[in-house]
Amino acid sequence: MDVLYKNQTALPPFEEATDACWRDLTQNANLLFKQGNYKQARTFYQCALKEAEDIFTSAQMGADYTDTDPASLLIASSTNLVQNLTKLEDHSQAYQVLSGIVHRLCRTLLDDVSSYRLKRKCAQHLQYVTRYLVKVMQSGGSPQETIAKEVQFAKDCFIKFSSPTTTYYQSARSVA
Repeated sequence: MDVLYKNQTALPPFEEATDACWRDLTQNANLLFKQGNYKQARTFYQCALKEAEDIFTSAQMGADYTDTDPASLLIASSTNLVQNLTKLEDHSQAYQVLSGIVHRLCRTLLDDVSSYRLKRKCAQHLQYVTRYLVKVMQSGGSPQETIAKEVQFAKDCFIKFSSPTTTYYQSARSVA
């Protein structure tokens, strides 16, 4: 049974509660990170990333986030986790996290479900995440061919999304 408090007509929407949870997890993780408790911080950063992924998935399915950029939460969570993994010298996991985010942004750009607003945010963040991925891969000793493949994948995805000959571009133009 839902409990309503004085002057409250309904419970807050799910996405607001999730956003607040993401914020709390991130703040706790940042505190642990600053204290040098990297293993504990990792757990909180992983939970914050899961919350960000849930928010992002809700946005893909049509949830309206007027005060929050779900793509920014996803990027912030992944880069926080990667910084922590770098401190723990887990370069392989750091690479996997960022590569997963690059691929998630690309899939969102090219899907038929997400709003143009969300796709535009993903496109805006894609270059930054790709550059960060390259930096992490280089510091982890990844081969140049592997780095080049990741960069080319992101570039091809962005070109497909922004090309005037694709349905993605045409549907965006009709919305704008």
